[in-house]
Amino acid sequence: MKLNPHPRPLPQGEGGYILLFVLGVLAVVAVLALGMSSTLRLDAQRTVQDKDRLQEEYALKGMAHYTVARLNVGLQAQRQAATRPLEAAERRALWVAEESPYTLEFAGFSATVQMEDAGIIPDANRLDEAEWQRLFSALGEKDSKLIAAYAKAVLLTKQSIVMNQGGMGFTSLHELRHIPALPQHLVRGVHDHVLVGTQLKQLEINRSPLLLFRVLGGLDEAQVKALQSTRSRGAIASADATRLLGNSTVPLMTQKSSFLRVRITLKTPQGADYAPVAVVLLKMENNAYKLLDQFIVQP
Repeated sequence: MKLNPHPRPLPQGEGGYILLFVLGVLAVVAVLALGMSSTLRLDAQRTVQDKDRLQEEYALKGMAHYTVARLNVGLQAQRQAATRPLEAAERRALWVAEESPYTLEFAGFSATVQMEDAGIIPDANRLDEAEWQRLFSALGEKDSKLIAAYAKAVLLTKQSIVMNQGGMGFTSLHELRHIPALPQHLVRGVHDHVLVGTQLKQLEINRSPLLLFRVLGGLDEAQVKALQSTRSRGAIASADATRLLGNSTVPLMTQKSSFLRVRITLKTPQGADYAPVAVVLLKMENNAYKLLDQFIVQP
């Protein structure tokens, strides 16, 4: 087959159409290439974000175990102090739950460690449906139908765990995160107001979050404001607590519990909206703390 050395010239205007077609194809290819490039950049950003999030979670979990170790060293040192008094430098180096907060440097991260008696926060397994509804309402949900649906979803999940595993229900705060019907912004609020593992349902008049007096005690807004005002003037005596709570049946904490709630908050760049937090539950057993539960809250 021979090639024609004198190809037929294109009809007038046909060359323009072909040029436009080629330019159109190139434009499509350019858009596709740009889209692929943008997708790759977004995937790379997600990979970096996932890596950062994973590093933060591992750091927080490591900090939780480190905190347990520091507290147990402090307990052992206090026992030994009965026979050998501690020097001032040794005493300053010890971690004592009642003297928090502490600053912790670990694996390239810095965090603040706060501790409190976990008895001032109720166990999630002890809340009934009405109390869950009041909690979701107090956390900002306005839709009464959604509030009822969220409360029912929590109790159905708890019932399912009891049927499959036995026990009281939830075994970790993590299980609340995996309830499909429950929005994550409510999960973040819930972790500040319930724990899993103490089996306690009581409040401490001076230290429990004010919101819980609405949830467990059924106090109205005026009663909560009166309690807040009285707190601001100093510690509330038990006799005054009865007056402030009125006819509320909320059980009040009368003695220190064997549980410790630890909140480890990573320090983030100034201006960050939200800092990653580990909520940790410890229990004192045989003169030492052991870790019962930990829940990582990410932005």
